[in-house]
Amino acid sequence: MVAVSGRADSPADPASSTSRSIRSVSATIRRLDTCSSRRTLHPDDKLPSIAELREQYQSSAWPVRYALRILEERGWIVTRQGKGSFVASKPPA
Repeated sequence: MVAVSGRADSPADPASSTSRSIRSVSATIRRLDTCSSRRTLHPDDKLPSIAELREQYQSSAWPVRYALRILEERGWIVTRQGKGSFVASKPPA
């Protein structure tokens, strides 16, 4: 166990877990944004499932779902219940 700022940095440490989750969300958003800007994702393309994104980014489900929600709030993707997430037809300018 390594002490960081007087706090134990272990898997049970909530601060450590939260920090890793935030980094994972940020990384997921950057990767999806990069795919979009490089034109590897096109309007109406279906995104991989949460399980596939978890495996691809070696992350838990929570950061992936949160990243998708942020991208949806920003207008980059749309989510259709029971169908999945898709690149928005008209991404924000």
